[in-house]
Amino acid sequence: PTWCAGGRAGLAFSSKSLLYLGYAYQQADFDTSQGFGQTLDGQMLLVGLETFLTPQLTLGAEYSYTMFDSFNIGGINVDPDVHAFKLRLNWRPLTGLFNNLN
Repeated sequence: PTWCAGGRAGLAFSSKSLLYLGYAYQQADFDTSQGFGQTLDGQMLLVGLETFLTPQLTLGAEYSYTMFDSFNIGGINVDPDVHAFKLRLNWRPLTGLFNNLN
């Protein structure tokens, strides 16, 4: 199991796009077939871009880099880092639903 908690801050430009940076604390548990298990703490840094294609549809791309704590297993130092690239298509069907509630 893995979980993370953090935040993002961004800058909107061209009224349709958002460039953002983020940081999160992350924790992962793992077990090996030899009975070795450990909880690892990590930090995630990310950068992303999201652009409106229509009022309800956005396209987003995000790169994240997670650096977990190093640990030793069987005399070997392991330094688990994770690089991830995500491409998203988001649909927001309720966009604009509450615009006329003044």
